[in-house]
Amino acid sequence: MPSWLKGKENSNFEWSKKRESLRWQLLVFSYIYLKTEKMTRDVIKRNNVTVHGEGTQVMLMAHGYGCDQNMWRFITPAFINNYKIVLFDHVGSG
Repeated sequence: MPSWLKGKENSNFEWSKKRESLRWQLLVFSYIYLKTEKMTRDVIKRNNVTVHGEGTQVMLMAHGYGCDQNMWRFITPAFINNYKIVLFDHVGSG
């Protein structure tokens, strides 16, 4: 074997291992991203989350037992210009 090729046969093997490792990492990250996105959509749908307002600060409004987010309808207009208002229903309400 020529001296300039010594050690190169392992180089291709190392690149193959790295490429396979990167392929698996991409597959795992894709799966996690898609799973997280689906879970996020499920939570938003399950809790009937709505977002109103134009501000940069967030105001989260949670209702009490036996109510739903409709109870905030007279209060939210006062804050809608300065806050991003997040309303949700507890599971089983609304």
